[in-house]
Amino acid sequence: DFGLHIGMGLRQNIYTSLNSSKLDRQLRINYKISPKLLLKSSVGVYHQYVSSLKEEDFVFSNSLEQNWLTADDNFEIPLIKNEQVVLGAIFSSAGWVVDFDGYIKDVFAPLFWNFNIQSIEGQTVTSGSEQILGAELTVKKHLKYHRAWATYSFQDSQVEALEQIFPSRINSRHQFQFTQTLNYHPFEFSLGYTFKSGLPFTDAAGLEQVLVDGELQPFYEIILGPQNGNRLPNYHRVDLSVWYTYESEKKGRFSTEIGLSILNLFDTDNVFSRTFNVAENNEGEPIIFQRERSLIGLTPNLSIRLKF
Repeated sequence: DFGLHIGMGLRQNIYTSLNSSKLDRQLRINYKISPKLLLKSSVGVYHQYVSSLKEEDFVFSNSLEQNWLTADDNFEIPLIKNEQVVLGAIFSSAGWVVDFDGYIKDVFAPLFWNFNIQSIEGQTVTSGSEQILGAELTVKKHLKYHRAWATYSFQDSQVEALEQIFPSRINSRHQFQFTQTLNYHPFEFSLGYTFKSGLPFTDAAGLEQVLVDGELQPFYEIILGPQNGNRLPNYHRVDLSVWYTYESEKKGRFSTEIGLSILNLFDTDNVFSRTFNVAENNEGEPIIFQRERSLIGLTPNLSIRLKF
């Protein structure tokens, strides 16, 4: 198994709604230096036919809905093209696994909504390009009853659209996750911690009265600051779970698993988005109204599984 390993992949895609076809290509080159160390690399060009758009407002289900759109020339929904290069290595020894990847991705024609171009109402769809530079490091340790793993990732994603260059909405530069599990039959205990840098958003700099044909109107609009020039607070979350497994010793054996988990154990307020619109105060004067949406708070769950 030592030495050089090369793999190639080709896939021809035909898009009837675009009256075109595209060829996806991938090349993988791995080199196993020793039983403990593997160097890996890949380069590829991919096309994405389906794009996702998130609703700006909560709907009747009290959640942010995600819609899926297919590329279509008639509706000016572009085909997304992704060119990427990945370099990495895997080291494994005595129950330890260390996995590292560094990558560069160039994404062309992603949709406006993925960029978070505006943080106020009245968004429309446009396209541009995005460059993502990142790295990810995972460390795992496996003992007889205990497993632990930690993951750190860095990524800097910049968007070029509307004659601007700015951080994309997914530009959470630093992310860290640590999880450990203690398995002492019939119980299993898990504890996890997640940290993420705050996501970018566009702040409101002030209000401006609307001018139409040289005349001021009784309406105001928001003056935006630098595009995605501010960041939301950092994200912190601690999760805890306990599982109990009972196995029957009778014929026709079955098992029962009962689990109690608590998401966001410390009920941390993790802000997901911050948007602005124009409102009036008690004196009827125009003001900027700020609205924040937070992710899930303290959430207990009870689960029961029956296996026959």
